[in-house]
Formats: sequence, structure tokens, C-alpha cells
Amino acid sequence: MKLVTMAILASLSITACVDDADSGDGEISEASQAVVSTNALSFNRIATNRIATNRIATNGLGQGVFALDTASAGELLSTPEGRELLTYVVSCALAKTQVLEGSYAGTTYTFGGDIGLASAWVDRALDPSAQRWVSACLLSRVNAHDISVFISLRGQNPHLDVGATEAAAYVVEEGAFYGNVFVEPEAPLIAFACRGLDQAKGETAPGTPLADRDCTEPSTSESTPGKTQCGFTFAGNCGAFAGGSTRHDDDDDDAPHACEGQAKDGGYRKCHTRASAEPEDDAAATRYREVITVFLTP
Repeated sequence: MKLVTMAILASLSITACVDDADSGDGEISEASQAVVSTNALSFNRIATNRIATNRIATNGLGQGVFALDTASAGELLSTPEGRELLTYVVSCALAKTQVLEGSYAGTTYTFGGDIGLASAWVDRALDPSAQRWVSACLLSRVNAHDISVFISLRGQNPHLDVGATEAAAYVVEEGAFYGNVFVEPEAPLIAFACRGLDQAKGETAPGTPLADRDCTEPSTSESTPGKTQCGFTFAGNCGAFAGGSTRHDDDDDDAPHACEGQAKDGGYRKCHTRASAEPEDDAAATRYREVITVFLTP
């Protein structure tokens, strides 16, 4: 079973903008819609503001073939914070068989792949869909608290494969993440999160794992309206949860929701930048196919 421990991108300052994320790529079969934590790092830690302060586009990544040379990644390689971010970018993008090395000031650093959401990046530049998959992976690993928790990641991608043991153990639905962090240097990051069923039910139960995961929870600060507690744009509830509902069986189709449905593994599908009663008909919202849903164990 592959598990992800994850910690911390607290106090991200991220503003979303609308782009056309609904690519013309073909649908992936239900059989390939999957869970990822088995494919991810055994230990993850993204420290405060890593994505926001170490801008990927600013450092040359995403503009061409993924190579850790001085021109494209020298700034990231020069600091512990930048190397930490590179660890997660490589683990999300490349496969277990792929390793990248980069040198700075006479020291060589090695970064191993894991999930493989964009393994062809070593041969050619990322296409928009691959950018969004890597972005969703990074955003899903953000936490509002300086702690590590195990998470299960699920999405409509053949590299996010679910195992029966993991699927049975990780049943607490936090929510979904989508966007694009591969933006121009001066542009705001594009980051969305919608709230899953269990997160919408609240965190009052003692010891609930969701008390340690608030990136799909709307901010309570008057200074950050429309954001989550991690600074992502809050897209509303992922599903059509009826008032007081504790099961998806009780969903109310008229309740505003951001995503058009769920796969068999629980991963949300075709999520929009805002919730509506019929998101598929909301022409003003942007739809993302590259969505990662996070589940936790009770």
C-alpha cells in the first residue's frame, strides 16, 4: 500500500484566475480512476509558502524539458526551501524509475520520482493537462497546520491507482484540489479547493483527522473572503450535500456543488471553479478534469 504523509503549506497567499481548463483529452475509463497515496512519497513536507515564494515559472520549470541545470533550476537548488519544493515536484511528476540530479556550488542533489503524473516531462515540455495534474498533486499536499498526516489521493488518472486495502482504510472524505501553479512570474497562482462530504459535516468528533486538514474549509477571516484556510479559492461543496446529510445517498441534486460527479473510488470528477445547482451548465465557471481528491483514515 502506498501512503503519503503530508505537512504544511500554511499561510499561502494564492489568488485564482479563470483559464480554460477543459481540455479536449479523452475520458479515462472508470477502471483507471484511482487512488494515489500508494504512489507517493513515504514522507512529504511542504513548508510555509514554498509554492508561493519559490515560483516554478520564475525558476524556469514548466517552460521546457524538465532538467535541473543552473539556468532552469539554479535558484531552487540554491536553498533548502527550493530543494524541498523540487522534491515534491519531482515526486508528483516523475515515475519511480526516474531520477534527476542537479548541482549547485559543488554539491550534487538527487531527486527521485514516484507518482508519474508527467513522466514525459524529461523529454518534452509539459502540456496544459500535465501542468494541471502536477499542480493538483502539489496542492493536495498542502496543510494549514505544521504537522504531518497520512492521506490517500484519488483521481481520474491511470497513475493514481487504488489498492483494496487502502481504499477500505481511507474512507474520510476531505475534498478535492485543482488548478495550475505553472503561471507567469507576476501572475497569481491558480488554486481551487472544494469541500468533501465529511469535511462539510464538521470536525466536532474528538480525534477526527480532519481537524488537522483545513485546506478545503472556508476561511473565517474577514480579510480573506472566498478563500480556504490555506489561501486557495473556495469552490463550495464538491457534491450536492443535502442539509444535515451524512451520506451521499441523501444528496440533493438541487444543492449547489462544484463537481459533476464521483468515480467508484470516491474521487470527484470534472470540478468547477464555483458551485451551482447544475455545474455542467454554468457557462461562467471553468471546468477542470485534472482533480485530486483527498481521503483520510478515521
